[in-house]
This record gives sequence, structure tokens and C-alpha cells, in this order.
Amino acid sequence: MNRSSAQLLEWEELKGLIGRYIGGPLGRAELDALEPSVDRESIAAVLAETAEAMDFAREHGRPPLGGLDDISESVARLRIQGAGLDAEQIALLTAFLERATETRTQISAQSARFPLLAVRGTRIADFRPLLREVSGKIL
Repeated sequence: MNRSSAQLLEWEELKGLIGRYIGGPLGRAELDALEPSVDRESIAAVLAETAEAMDFAREHGRPPLGGLDDISESVARLRIQGAGLDAEQIALLTAFLERATETRTQISAQSARFPLLAVRGTRIADFRPLLREVSGKIL
């Protein structure tokens, strides 16, 4: 999108407004990477999903994703064969997985009312088996 269109849309101001509702560094990174689009079809799809998310939040509260730490480095470290995490990193990763699982469960329970969010919710893995395995192993 050319500069004048971004200015007309007050793109940076809009991102600043949206940023007030982001509760963690991962969401902030997604917002920072967001760029305006000229593809009407994708804009319509995003707006429909956004409207559904707003309705979900009004009816059921915001998903419990705010305040999570950025676990990207820990996840990257786990991809290295033989690498491990310290207790604090494991605790942060566990908290992240618990909240992701809770969010998945909340969205899944309302899939008939919020079908667009349900599709997104299916992209969140079921971490319950992993969480059961790690539960109680951190002192």
C-alpha cells in the first residue's frame, strides 16, 4: 500500500489503538508485523473473524492470554537435540501451554455460535497430555 493510503487510514494510529488490547509480547510482535492490505476478500474475512471475536469477548470474556511471557527462545532451544530448559523456563512454558489449552477449550465449547473462531481454535494443539506428563515435576 502506498504511503498516502497508509496516512489516510491513519495506520500507525490504528495500530496504537489496537495495541492497547494486546496483553503480551507475542501479540505485540504480530501487531508490529501487520501491514495494510488491498485484497478485499482477505479484508472481509479478517473483519468477519474480528466481529466474531468481539462478540465472543462480550459474551464470555477475553481469552486468558494476557500477560504471558515470550517463550520463543525456550521453544527454539527445545529444537536443539540434547538442549534443556531450566526450572523457570519450564514453568513459563507450562503456564503458556495451560492458557493455550484453556483458550482452545473455551472456543471449542462455543463452536456452533462462533464458527470462525472455532476454526482458529482447532489450530491450537491439545496440550493436556503433555501438561499431565510435566505436572508436579517442577519443584
